[in-house]
Amino acid sequence: MKIAFFDIDGTLLDFGAEDISNRVKKALNELQSNGVKLFIATGRTPYVVPKFKGLRFDGMMCFNGGYCFDHDGVICRTPMNPAEVRTVVQNAEKIGCSALLASDHRMGANFFEQNLNDYMQISHQCCNVDGDFDELMLADVYQIMVGTSPEQDKSLLTGTKETKIVRWWPRACDVIPSACGKDTAIAEILKHYGYSRSDAIAFGDGGNDRSMLQYAGIGVAMGNARPEVKEAADYVTDSCHNDGVQKALRHLGLIEEI
Repeated sequence: MKIAFFDIDGTLLDFGAEDISNRVKKALNELQSNGVKLFIATGRTPYVVPKFKGLRFDGMMCFNGGYCFDHDGVICRTPMNPAEVRTVVQNAEKIGCSALLASDHRMGANFFEQNLNDYMQISHQCCNVDGDFDELMLADVYQIMVGTSPEQDKSLLTGTKETKIVRWWPRACDVIPSACGKDTAIAEILKHYGYSRSDAIAFGDGGNDRSMLQYAGIGVAMGNARPEVKEAADYVTDSCHNDGVQKALRHLGLIEEI
């Protein structure tokens, strides 16, 4: 194994927690010292990914795969079609939902909405209204967050051809380019380093992690994962709350007993 990808919320970080458990940190540091690169694989923006004391990741996959980089620079990037950004914003407004746009350095919403605010608070953020929202729409937008239910997803994508929805929370979703995803991002990162799929292991719990677990040589679902995510995995470990990442790495023989 040469590279490992980790979702954050519900995988590395228990919901509501601000830091990874010491047991998991120790396991990741041992894995890295064994020559395995550590990559974050998240739907979060790069500027709200927390820094974990005593742990340094080798790179990050943000926006559900839309923007990937390591310490040397950007590996790949896939911004949304600007015309479809406008269409999604208009569709959201029609169903009474705000849209929070995210570029590589800034994010903001057209108006405040409670579902969206609750969603952002999972990562200790909030639904900030941007006074220059029209200007933000002209930037490279990598992801749009909208506080919708699954039943509203079809309406949100009306009139789009290059856009899709990924979801890991019932009251909000992430809107990204159709060509984007955690699986396609892993493919680009592996190509960048000259690795194969069999060199990669991925850990996740949400619906947006399913493709990643299917693509990696070994896909590990957390015990708290959704049923369809567990079905896509090669191995199901304990929950995030019970240090499932550490237990899986030990079970698979990638680290010593801790």
